[in-house]
Amino acid sequence: MRYGLWIWPVATLLIVTACSSTEWVHRDKPKSQLNNEYTSCEREVFNDYNANPTGQFTPYVQAQRIDACLKQRGWVQREVK
Repeated sequence: MRYGLWIWPVATLLIVTACSSTEWVHRDKPKSQLNNEYTSCEREVFNDYNANPTGQFTPYVQAQRIDACLKQRGWVQREVK
């Protein structure tokens, strides 16, 4: 019974988080440029991993690294209302 108590807060948090959505925006670049930037970051992340394959490279880790690359290029995530 004690193990099941933590499931409800976690499930609630996941549901609330899943209902909110975000979008990438850049101060100086149009939204149409995002696809090119994302693809470039994706290639960069995969090339970095292929050059030095260490640790786990799960889809979650890939997404984190792509997000970090986009942020380095000036893109930020903004909540859509």
